[in-house]
Amino acid sequence: MLAADRELEKAVHLIEVAGESPLRQLEALSWFERSLDCMYMHDYEAIAHAFQKCIELNNWSHGLYWYIRGAAYVELYRRSKATDPEAARKYATGAREAFDNVLPNIGKKKFMGRQLPFDVFVSRKIQKWEARARDWNCDFMDAIGVSPLEEMIYFWNGAKRMRLDHLETSLENLAWSESAGNPYWEKESLDEKSILALLRASTLRNMNRTAEAKAVLEKEIIPIDKLLFKGDLKDNWTAPCARYEMAANIWREADADHQPGQHLDMLNKCRDWLQEVTQWGGFDLDARYVNSSLCPSFANQESNAESA
Repeated sequence: MLAADRELEKAVHLIEVAGESPLRQLEALSWFERSLDCMYMHDYEAIAHAFQKCIELNNWSHGLYWYIRGAAYVELYRRSKATDPEAARKYATGAREAFDNVLPNIGKKKFMGRQLPFDVFVSRKIQKWEARARDWNCDFMDAIGVSPLEEMIYFWNGAKRMRLDHLETSLENLAWSESAGNPYWEKESLDEKSILALLRASTLRNMNRTAEAKAVLEKEIIPIDKLLFKGDLKDNWTAPCARYEMAANIWREADADHQPGQHLDMLNKCRDWLQEVTQWGGFDLDARYVNSSLCPSFANQESNAESA
């Protein structure tokens, strides 16, 4: 409840002072909750520690936990690369160790006979970065694209729990991709640049800067032929999710006076954007968006995405 009220630090503190539970399942849930909240408030060292505990306590999703642990070290690496080379090397080693444990820990668990969606996603991401490192003749760490941690925050709908200061940190993490600290931005492909645009737009929406968010989407993703996002190792989710984001922005504007029913033209636009998502076809983690888009009330859509 504290986290839902955007009091992430208080939520984590409450779990800490509660102490260890004698029930292993409850202890595992506590660490998972703490892990997510640490991710949303950008406590990178705490993220790495908490997801390590999740690996020790849970039988499922080890590949995902290793991946998020590595993503936390990526942020620490990028922050220290120019100012503290020794620390940067330490964080790079931690990230590489975590990512090296992703592929050996996926595919072991299945749901309804299918590989877990997040397992498929993180496997492709690791392969994509390895291919880029070969193509660009650079270190693996420097082949990692737009903040994988911010990407995970988006997929877990973490912005629902984040205050303005947390969201500002997200914008700073995203800005790194276009900064002087990243010499490979000019080499980036369309799908990677669209990740940056989508995550930036989503963050702006959650800051109630909906006009800016829609402008980013309308300029950098919406007009692009969707076939250009398809192909081996490409991130194909940004184009349909941009439509989802357009609907979410319009809904937020329609609900500004808490009477969305008085803005039928805006609700019709929401419906049209959501119908595009539902008719899009398969894309990464599509169940998190398609299922929520089909709900009778769009007001529940964002919370449904969080629980998907």
